[in-house]
Amino acid sequence: WVVVHDRNNRLEAVRKGFFALSQLTLGANALVQSVIPTVLDPEPGTREAAELKQFKDRYLGELQSNCDFTINALAGVPGIHIVAPQGAMYGMIQIKVEEFEDIASDVEFANKLLNEQAVFLLPGQCFGIANFVRIVFAAPVQKLNTAYKRIG
Repeated sequence: WVVVHDRNNRLEAVRKGFFALSQLTLGANALVQSVIPTVLDPEPGTREAAELKQFKDRYLGELQSNCDFTINALAGVPGIHIVAPQGAMYGMIQIKVEEFEDIASDVEFANKLLNEQAVFLLPGQCFGIANFVRIVFAAPVQKLNTAYKRIG
């Protein structure tokens, strides 16, 4: 829910933008959903099966490469420790709050990183894991590199 208090009617464009965003469908429509089984399980030996295998191999290879890049890029950053992911496109980073003077929790760490460096990490408290943050490494490596430099 979003409430816009606009006594002087100066936020009309913002209100319209929020309305437009609220009208987006974030899932596949019924037509697309109906063909998903066919697309994801083509007849063995067909061109479609070979193309799907190539796509999966390329995509999973890119995720593995991004995972390795993430671990290497963040390995030497003081005050954090990345837990190597196993089969996910995100990882958990332990925040060693005792090594920071002005950060007492994962929520504070994530907020400071967002406000000061424009890097968004999800606080571990969202998952019941205090003093961890979740990092997603599915973005292009150039964007990851920029974010990791800001974290470090």
